Amino acid sequence: MRSVGAKNGFIRAPFVVEGIIIGALGSIIPIFATIFGYIYLYAQLGGKLISNIFVLISPHPFVLYISIMLLVVGMLVGLIGSFLSVTKYLRWKR
Repeated sequence: MRSVGAKNGFIRAPFVVEGIIIGALGSIIPIFATIFGYIYLYAQLGGKLISNIFVLISPHPFVLYISIMLLVVGMLVGLIGSFLSVTKYLRWKR
């Protein structure tokens, strides 16, 4: 694309967007594992880990925060990975 006059940002943008989408899709399985795993453990343990000393956090706000963090981290990993790999090849000259 560079041979027809495309700038580096125009070449890089589709790959970065694809990296973000793949990162978001890749975080879906850990999100569901976290949701179902924590709710299951919370129900099995009755909200207490050992005794009344260690009380588990209620699943609903905790799972929501963790899910958002997993989604953001997945998207950031996809963004950084695609950005770095495309930048490496854009610097390469023939």
